[in-house]
Order: sequence, then structure tokens, then C-alpha cells
Amino acid sequence: MEFFYALRMFCELGLPLVLGVAAGGFIAGLIQAFARVEERSISFAGKLCGFGLAYYLTAPRIAASFVEFSARMWGAQ
Repeated sequence: MEFFYALRMFCELGLPLVLGVAAGGFIAGLIQAFARVEERSISFAGKLCGFGLAYYLTAPRIAASFVEFSARMWGAQ
């Protein structure tokens, strides 16, 4: 049962960050395609901005989930 709890926590905490990076990369790719620019740093900057925004929006939930998970694993009340 703890395995499925840990798996659910991993999916809840990791998915917003992965989607943020994917969305940032997609938007940067669209900008590159429309501007006909082939620069790797633009793609990296888009992914970095997507990650930063997703982390900023989900940081309180991530911290609370880590505290709850640690308390549950260590048996604290």
C-alpha cells in the first residue's frame, strides 16, 4: 500500500513540472518556427522558464506533500 502512495505522490509532484517544461519547449519551438531561427539557447530558455513558472506555482504544494510524506514514512503523528 505504501508503494502506491509513493507512486501517487511521485505523479502528483512530478507531472506539473514535466508539463511546464513541455509547454515551455513547445512555445519556444513555435516561436522558433515562426521566426525561422535555429538557436538551441532559445529552446533551453523556454524550457527553463516553463520549469520556473511551474515550480513557482506548485512549490507550496510540493513542500506540504514532502512534509506529509516524510511524517507518514517515519511514523510521526
